[in-house]
Amino acid sequence: MELDERYVEQILRTYREHPEVAMVNGANLAHGIYPAGTLDRETAKKLIEKHREENRPVDDIIPMATAYGCRMSMRGSLLGKVFFDERLVLYGYLEDLDLAFACRKYGLIVENPRALGVHIEVAFGRMGEKRRGYSEVVNPFYIWSKRTGARLPRVFLGSLARSVRNAIGAIKGEGHERLIGNLIGWANVATFRPCPEKILDM
Repeated sequence: MELDERYVEQILRTYREHPEVAMVNGANLAHGIYPAGTLDRETAKKLIEKHREENRPVDDIIPMATAYGCRMSMRGSLLGKVFFDERLVLYGYLEDLDLAFACRKYGLIVENPRALGVHIEVAFGRMGEKRRGYSEVVNPFYIWSKRTGARLPRVFLGSLARSVRNAIGAIKGEGHERLIGNLIGWANVATFRPCPEKILDM
């Protein structure tokens, strides 16, 4: 992340002025605009500066359903009460969503749109494509099985959409390893015992 010089100040102000808030997201100015691997720090700094100069003051906080790993924070008083699930191993696909569901029991999740940042996302390197494909299917169902807030229709449709997208890529000669991981994941989900740590054996 490339952060505005006032990013931390804005996040802390939200916690101070809104005691009902459990988690605060900053604003990711590159979300949905720049594909992974296309940004560098200089471009990110320019995006932040341009946004600060051209945009008028916005809402103090915006309610959100979840938190995103690259820009999330949690209230310090929750330390020792909520934990990352250690069964979501390695890259831990959707571990930020899982932690947000745990924090949501203690307060609201919001975004402070004045806490400006840019996620300089990389395209590859977090873990192997087969492992990633497996996690794309199994981790959402595992999180749903914990009954902490994930909805089954969304879990199913989201996993299916990712698998279809990977199948199309495989037909074009791209990403067949991720599709293989998807298929292994669906086989695991069919046992009704989703096991995210199985990727350690791949």
